[in-house]
This record gives sequence, structure tokens and C-alpha cells, in this order.
Amino acid sequence: MNIKTKYNPEEIVYLVHDPEQFERMVTEINVTRNGHRYLLVCGSEESLHYEFEITDKKDMLQKMKN
Repeated sequence: MNIKTKYNPEEIVYLVHDPEQFERMVTEINVTRNGHRYLLVCGSEESLHYEFEITDKKDMLQKMKN
């Protein structure tokens, strides 16, 4: 079985609504019937996110709002 994902393990991504636009690394991908969920690591913190919450481009406008 081949499963295509938008992001790959060890890829650096950003959260769409993160005002700080911290870099996060994809460490795990969970495949469910509702889509993909990605485990992201930022420093020592892990968080689980759906694909629509993630982007591979830093949003400088989001960062400038702070």
C-alpha cells in the first residue's frame, strides 16, 4: 500500500495560526479515515495537527502582528 502525504518526516513546517511562526519538525504521520494527522516537534514540545493547520512557508505577516 502506498500512502501519499503532503508533508514528510523530518520536514520543517509552520502552523498556519501560530503568531510566532516557530519552526516545527514532522516526526510522525498518523493515517486515519478522516485524513492525515501530523505529530510536530518544536523544541521539547510535541503537538498533533491536521494537514489544514500546517504550511511549509513561514507567514511573515502573521509574525508581524505581534
